[in-house]
Amino acid sequence: FLQYLGAKSLGPLSGETTNMTWLTGLSLYRQKNSDVSGLAPLFLNFNDGNESEGLGLYAYLTYDVSEDMRAIIAGRYSSDSRKGRGRTTADPGGPDNFATVPWTADVDSDQVDWKVGLEYDAADDVMVYANVQTGYQPATYNATPNTDTFNNETEAPTILAYTAGIKSMLLDGKLQLNSEAFYYEYDDLPLQGTDLSLLFNPLFNAKSVEVSGIELDAAYRPSSQDQIALSLGYLDAEQTEAVGPDNPAFGVFAGVDVSGKQLQNAPSWTATLSYSRDFVLESGYVRATVDARYEDDFYGIFTHAPASKQEAYIMSNASLTYYNEANGWSLGAWVKNIEDEDVQAVIGLGPVPGAAGPSLAFLQPPRTFGLRFTYDL
Repeated sequence: FLQYLGAKSLGPLSGETTNMTWLTGLSLYRQKNSDVSGLAPLFLNFNDGNESEGLGLYAYLTYDVSEDMRAIIAGRYSSDSRKGRGRTTADPGGPDNFATVPWTADVDSDQVDWKVGLEYDAADDVMVYANVQTGYQPATYNATPNTDTFNNETEAPTILAYTAGIKSMLLDGKLQLNSEAFYYEYDDLPLQGTDLSLLFNPLFNAKSVEVSGIELDAAYRPSSQDQIALSLGYLDAEQTEAVGPDNPAFGVFAGVDVSGKQLQNAPSWTATLSYSRDFVLESGYVRATVDARYEDDFYGIFTHAPASKQEAYIMSNASLTYYNEANGWSLGAWVKNIEDEDVQAVIGLGPVPGAAGPSLAFLQPPRTFGLRFTYDL
């Protein structure tokens, strides 16, 4: 759409009255791409032409109920299309029984979403709020052909989200303290795994996923040269009802029941702590920074394959940088992952427990260090 219209967006249009402000607009997009994925030498999947396009029409209204309270009402209509064509084939060095298989897909989806909320100024620098809203992600497809017994389309996932929180600026602006509690209900959230006996990575919808938790963010500046930041989060993410389709086309994931298991990449506890200090010089300043992150243990794939478990860890970083403000350059030294922890970034493979096949993880970088130079032209 965008290249046809010769514009990046239409709108937004906005306005206000004595006790109300409003915003409305239209967003359009169109994207084309192609890529190659798979696991050589077993199979390669050539996406020869993926097309994604869609539009969204939205409106956002804020109404002043009183001097200290505001009501929010918003809505959005979305219409999206996903089209694809490709072929799955064995790598020349792979097994002879893998033939080239062409496939196509054409998936349309649309959705009306809404939001209602309240904001209340409890004090000059303290606001509390609560919102209920819905959301959606366009439907997509498996990169494999339709057959008489298999439909490569997947459903569009939706969410109903409840949030409540507080935002504040305390101690004459030295302390920023924000906290939010949330509860999300997902329908048809996509789950994806890998079965080496198939020529695609099976993608299917979990009927129900529930996510709840609370997070706290704090930033404190005891002086103009010092800043301390803390973030703490608790998460309970459960695949409430998630059963693989009863269809042999999904390989080891056919009929697999992972209901009640923790969602992948969802540690229960996370925490980050950072401190920075500026040392002011005649020609600029030196900034010293150190930070650390803690993550509770979690699984990298929804089936909880044993090899995909990431144990709890702490990873910290540090840097020391000189900034020459007058001449617009900086020079600094840094070190990341000081503990040299082995932490997974992405799980590439992960069969169901008891099924044949490996689990493969891509790790985050080990301990690394270096120098950085910047110059403003």
